[in-house]
Amino acid sequence: MYIMNNINFKSLLVVSLLAGSTTLLAQVEGSIRGRVVDNLGNPVSGAVVNISEQSRIAISDTDGQFVLDGVRNFDEIQTSNVGYFNSVDTVKDIAQELKIVLLPDSDIYEHTLPIPFG
Repeated sequence: MYIMNNINFKSLLVVSLLAGSTTLLAQVEGSIRGRVVDNLGNPVSGAVVNISEQSRIAISDTDGQFVLDGVRNFDEIQTSNVGYFNSVDTVKDIAQELKIVLLPDSDIYEHTLPIPFG
C-alpha cells in the first residue's frame, strides 16, 4: 500500500509541476517582431497591430515590419488596414517572428456610410 501511495504522490507531483510550468510560460512578457503582408506576399505598410483589448499598438513600416511590446504567449493580435479585412492571430511563441497575412477587401465602400446633402 505504501508503494501505491508513493506512486500516486509522484504522479500528482509531476502533473502539478507541468501545470505550473505551463502557467509560468504563458506569463512571460516581451516584445514580438513581425511582418504584415498581403495574400501575394507584398508588404503592407501602415497596418495597425495591437494586442486585443489593450491600448498597446504598433504601425507596420514600408517593409511591413513592426515591433510590439508587452506581448505574452497566447495573446491575440489584431491587425487592420484600409482596403483589407481585419486579422486576428494568436502568439504561440514571442521568440519567433509573427507573419500576418491580410486579405484584400474587394469592396472598400461597403464599410462606409453615405451622408445625404439637402
